Amino acid sequence: MLRISLALVLTVLACACGSFLHAQQVAEINIFYNGAKEVPFRKELARLDSLLNTMDRSRIAWITLVGHADSLFGRPSNANLAEKRASHLKKLLVERHVKDQLITVTSFDTVPPVAEHIVATGRSRNRRVFVRIEYAP
Repeated sequence: MLRISLALVLTVLACACGSFLHAQQVAEINIFYNGAKEVPFRKELARLDSLLNTMDRSRIAWITLVGHADSLFGRPSNANLAEKRASHLKKLLVERHVKDQLITVTSFDTVPPVAEHIVATGRSRNRRVFVRIEYAP
């Protein structure tokens, strides 16, 4: 599947149109979770810290956190768990000196899955918070 970022599209448009639009840089990462826990794996926090340490936090324009869950516990429980995961990750980012007002939290319970819910490995890939960090050039 071809995935084109908005930043790339804006850059191409700016070059083609001769305008002076400045595309924002984007970093995306999935943070994975174990079972019905709202706290991510320790190694996932290390990945997040590594990403944050490579960025100038004063240039962050906004961060979008999208919580997801697997299909084991039913829709109301999954929606609640997905929201808790994203909210908890927001708290962790604020503790890491990211401004609260730059972070948007949302959740989609089991939809859209990145893998089949039928097998355990698929369910484990769906237990995640998708993090999109956009920052100004």
